[in-house]
Amino acid sequence: MVQHREEETIIRTPASERPRYGWDAWLAIIGYLAEAHSPDALLRLALTSEGDGTIKWSATVQWGNQTEVVHNSPSLSEAMISLWRTVEANHRLFNTPQDRLHSPASYAADIWLDERSFNALDSLVTISQRLYQDDWHLVFVYQPSELSYMRVQARLLACQYTIYKGGRGATLREACQSLYHNAMDLFTAHFKRTSDNNNHEEKR
Repeated sequence: MVQHREEETIIRTPASERPRYGWDAWLAIIGYLAEAHSPDALLRLALTSEGDGTIKWSATVQWGNQTEVVHNSPSLSEAMISLWRTVEANHRLFNTPQDRLHSPASYAADIWLDERSFNALDSLVTISQRLYQDDWHLVFVYQPSELSYMRVQARLLACQYTIYKGGRGATLREACQSLYHNAMDLFTAHFKRTSDNNNHEEKR
């Protein structure tokens, strides 16, 4: 005689997948802050070049009346890690243990950006240094928005803030590409001036 057994049905809540890259984990944190704490939450990343050509990174997170900032980090990963340590030390963000899965901790230095985003950002940094040496700033602001193309705002400021160009996109990569496209007239004009000056020197 075949016995029929009613098996226990176990309902489990699927665990949130940990983002592959550290930058994406930080974006998840901003989304969490916007939903659980304050809808105006944002993440700001700024880069500038020193006189010796080294790049310094600053990062800021804001939500409600709370702000945490780190300055003069040597890399994106260092800035993001330092910012998270500061936030974790000064605030209780998570309401449940499950929420802690959002934490952008424990990412290695080489897995903070996907390759395409890294290349897009690196292109902007390289051309900014080439054109403006130590007088430029790149600023990126991420804020959750229902309008996906507004989520990441990008800015290039140079020559004692007399030069300003902007871009935006749903992702860091798209914002970098948008900024590069919008600043193309500046880049082209600079290269033309350089070429004309070189030709003039050769004719002398």
